[in-house]
This record gives sequence, C-alpha cells and structure tokens, in this order.
Amino acid sequence: MGETGPQLTSPTCMPPRQSTLITVDVGNSSLRIGQFDALAVPRAAAPDRVNEWHIERDSLDELHAWLPDVPATWAVSSVNRPAEQRLAQWHQAHRSSDVYHVLSHADVPLKIDLDRPDRVGMDRLAAAVAANTIRRKDRAIIIVDAGSAITVDIVSATGAFLGGAILPGVSMAAEALHYRTDQLPDVQRDNPVLRFRKQHAPLGAELVKLSDDHDSPPPVVGQSTDAAIRSGLVWGTVGALKFLIQQMGKGLVEVPDVVFAGGDATLLAALVQAAPATYPDLVLSGIALIEHQRKRTTGS
Repeated sequence: MGETGPQLTSPTCMPPRQSTLITVDVGNSSLRIGQFDALAVPRAAAPDRVNEWHIERDSLDELHAWLPDVPATWAVSSVNRPAEQRLAQWHQAHRSSDVYHVLSHADVPLKIDLDRPDRVGMDRLAAAVAANTIRRKDRAIIIVDAGSAITVDIVSATGAFLGGAILPGVSMAAEALHYRTDQLPDVQRDNPVLRFRKQHAPLGAELVKLSDDHDSPPPVVGQSTDAAIRSGLVWGTVGALKFLIQQMGKGLVEVPDVVFAGGDATLLAALVQAAPATYPDLVLSGIALIEHQRKRTTGS
C-alpha cells in the first residue's frame, strides 16, 4: 500500500496548503476518523471532531456530510487491509483532490525495540507515539487500548516501544463463547456487556470519569448462565489487565504511568485503577503526531 492521492501535472505545480488533517484508524470492526487543525497538532494533539463507522454495517457515503468542504490531508493507520482499500477507493472517487497517505512503520518517530518492528500493528505504534508525549520524564508508560482486541504495551523511560500483550476484547470474547459453543447465549445482542457514552478528551486533559448511563459491573458470582458469562467477560478481563500492568512494571526504577485508550476504555479503566487516565482518542492523536513529523522530515 502507498499513497493513492493525485499526481502533480507539472513540476512547477504546487499543491494547495491543507490546514485540515483527517486521521483515520482503520480497525477490525470500525473505522474511526478525527479532524485536526493541521497547524495546531504539535501544540494540542487532540481531534476537534471524531466520528466512527462500523466497517460491515455502515456506508462510507455518510462521510460526505461529515468531512470539510475544503481540501484536506489524510493520514491513515490500518490493521485491516480490505477495509483500508475500500476507504482508498472511496477517497479516489469522491475526494481525489485531497492528499491521502497510508502510514508505515518507517514513518513512526519512535524507536521500536523489537526483532520484527514491521509486524507490529500501526494502531499500537500510534498509541505509543501519543503516550510517549504525555509520560512523565524518566518514567515508562503502559498503554491499555481496549477495542475489538485489547493490547497492553509499554514504552520505556527512554522512549522506546518494547512490545506488550494482546488479548480478546470483551465483545470478541462474548461472540466466541456464543458461536463456538452449542448452548451459551449471545449476551451482547440485547444488552451489551459494556455500555457507556462515547466521549473524548484532549491529551493532558483532566481524567475522564465514568458516565452516568452505564450498567453497574456484574456480580462476580453469576446466578444464571447469562450472568456467569458477564462476570467472566468483565472480571476476567479486569484481572488480566491488572496482572499485565503489574508484571510489566516489575523491575523498573520508577512506577510506570498507565493510560487507557479505545472504545471500551471508559468503563474498564475505572475497574482496573482507582483514578485512571483515559484518552479514548489516543490512537488518532498518535496518527496526527506521526503525520506531522513525517511532513517535517520529508517536506511533503
């Protein structure tokens, strides 16, 4: 994959300066898009507007009403190649005057201290780039990104991405229990295990608190099959996250910072830590920072 934007018609023709940056996080189940003031990215890497489309269910034509009328630059991070190709085709058909760039590992302004850095998901690296800008000096930072899958990654005190752990998200685990068994119910269908109001906060803002419209956490001892599944999904995930955070912090000189990101972060974070730092749009912020650095480096 590479740039699919239009080519210049002559060597002396210069593209218009785009002040709007569209960042796209193409995941396995959803396509999350943020709008940034491109000139303000270094000072305040937080999206001005955010929207989300379900990859299988929603039409990309709904983007028309949401996108600005002025030319824009697109920076895309993708872990879903077919979905990104669908977006690129839509862009070429409807926004061909916009610059469209799919970010690669070579664009990431962060040391990736792994044997195969090219095999790390770009969403994980984007979140790490953003987290690296808000961690305290001389402290590592752990990033919990809770979406379709949950990733728990660590950036060292010197600013290197060290890797982490990947486990199924709550919705994915619920679907697996239903579709891979004969009689276990689909607990997500009528009353999703995690419900919360979608919200976002700028990097460095006050901690996001639990919204007042979410379900109470399920009892640990479920007194029905449905309740037992809910207990396992929620408290099993919470226990796994607590353990991973604890183990990743072992041996460090200073206790690492911890940030939570992703669609399911708002509820899960408060069950893992008493005062969680929650940034649902951390990946979009990281994409913006990567694109800003890429333009500074390449001049394009």
